[in-house]
Amino acid sequence: MDVSDHGAKDFSNGFGIAAFSKELHEFILKNKLEKTSVFGYSMGAYVALYLSSQHPEILGNIITLGTKFSWSPEIAEKEIKMLDPEIIKEKVPKFALSLEKRHSDNWIILLNKTAEMILELVNATC
Repeated sequence: MDVSDHGAKDFSNGFGIAAFSKELHEFILKNKLEKTSVFGYSMGAYVALYLSSQHPEILGNIITLGTKFSWSPEIAEKEIKMLDPEIIKEKVPKFALSLEKRHSDNWIILLNKTAEMILELVNATC
């Protein structure tokens, strides 16, 4: 399953954990999945955990990998620096090409929106 703005799905009006969680919820209902387990990599874990907090009956196990659960402004700043498209193009061009292949030309917008989302999450928790 791809959420909006990721993979092959077009950019949507909403971007963030709540919006992605709603899409996961709709996917589960549409496919008539019951107590499904979710493997959430990085942000995907937040999506599953958020959905579980809103609808505890819908998910089974949630497995996480690469998910930061301890955020501070300093950690956010470090993570956001790694989302700079120009630096990625310069330092790791093969990774830039893979992002472009996976997300088309929208990969730059995706990285910028992700950086904004990280700031919002940190500001909400600090």
